Amino acid sequence: MSEDPSLTPTGLTDHKASSLGLHVLQEQREVLRQRLIEGATGSEITQAFSDFMDALLIARFREVIQQGNA
Repeated sequence: MSEDPSLTPTGLTDHKASSLGLHVLQEQREVLRQRLIEGATGSEITQAFSDFMDALLIARFREVIQQGNA
């Protein structure tokens, strides 16, 4: 499965306020909403959201690990 660039949580490894993560999440929800309006199935939307959340959580986990190793 190729990764849709719109699903990549850009900026998530930046050590700024956690509001950045919320902003990225809101943007992704809007992208998924638009895809749904354009005819994507519920299954496609659910898979895309799951992929996005996986990437978000992995990025945050790596961030915490790197901070712990600093």
